[in-house]
Amino acid sequence: MSDYRDHSVPMSAAGYIYQLERALYHLSVSPKGARVGVEAGEDVVVKREDGTGTAEQDKLSGKGSGHPLQDRSVNLWNALNIWLKAATSGEPWWEKAELHFVTNRTVPPQSLVARLGREDLSDNEVRELVKNLRDLAKNPADSVAPHMRAVVAYENEAIGSVIRRIRLYDGRFATAGESLREKIRDRLLVPDDVDADGVVNELWGWITRMLMDLWLEGSEGWVSRDALVRQRDAIIQGRQRNRQRERAERLVPAPPCKVSEARQRPFVERMLEVDLEDEDIDIAIESYVRFMSERLRIERDGEVTRDEFDGFFDQLKERWRPIVRRNLRSPRGVDPVATGQRIFEETTEVLDFQVILGDEPVRYPYFKRGGYHRLADDDEVWWLPTYQPGRNAGGE
Repeated sequence: MSDYRDHSVPMSAAGYIYQLERALYHLSVSPKGARVGVEAGEDVVVKREDGTGTAEQDKLSGKGSGHPLQDRSVNLWNALNIWLKAATSGEPWWEKAELHFVTNRTVPPQSLVARLGREDLSDNEVRELVKNLRDLAKNPADSVAPHMRAVVAYENEAIGSVIRRIRLYDGRFATAGESLREKIRDRLLVPDDVDADGVVNELWGWITRMLMDLWLEGSEGWVSRDALVRQRDAIIQGRQRNRQRERAERLVPAPPCKVSEARQRPFVERMLEVDLEDEDIDIAIESYVRFMSERLRIERDGEVTRDEFDGFFDQLKERWRPIVRRNLRSPRGVDPVATGQRIFEETTEVLDFQVILGDEPVRYPYFKRGGYHRLADDDEVWWLPTYQPGRNAGGE
């Protein structure tokens, strides 16, 4: 991880978040059976079923100029030291893994790291790069001296073998930010009828929770491509179900302008006739606004027919009628206003009332309550027992 972060807390935190972003990218592009590790021997590691993979050093910079992989930087030499140590450890995977430098900044082609990261280097070019490393290590700054000495202590053949496997992915390769998220979205193959950004955000949260749980139990942070695919499919299916029916209340706004308009509707008069509290009226108006917004969206998307909505309203009315009759027969039914309040309260208390829209139950109370207020707007239900329907008919 980069030390080129102005040593500020925000950029330090951004560096760790960057690793998660890179891990999500690798999970989205890796083949079936691959695993991606974070802080599992490297910043990000990819291991594939065929034994190949990559070890990635992520260098995030928040500076306006330059890049974090300068020729004499600790970032560069520490990474080379880590890779040489791993490559000579005897572990077969490390002997053939690609070694990636990744940064959000653009690196000039004449930089040492850019030359190290070129593909198809000739033997002469590799020898020249080994010589460049040894020359740079002759007069090191104190901060980088231990890493330089460790690197040049290896034989030329070992250094050359590592150089041949180094690749550089800088700002020209969409390695961070929105351009990287676009690549992730493209590889996740999210259907057009689902919000791809929402899926990416949920997967981000899922990976973060997975890694946190693993680290807290003392395990390395590995996530499989197969698990990501299953999680992606579950998120997409859940969002498709939500899209086909009503969304949760928190996802449906009630803009002040719409609330203000709704206050002039006939259904509000029906509540005023039974002297309801202001709080009850406010809740009713917001439920109505959200219901009307969702009804329009659902009908526009073509997931529920007008006939199916008529069936939904019929179920609401069938429940309302016996509530009215029961309260009118009650000894307490003498006072029309008090009776109307009880009718309103029993009718709009919908937590245990199941109503079907199309072929699925309606899940959220605001949608049921909003449906009742829409009916009240059309004079199809009311709260005051003495109310004469018809005088306010003809709602929009």
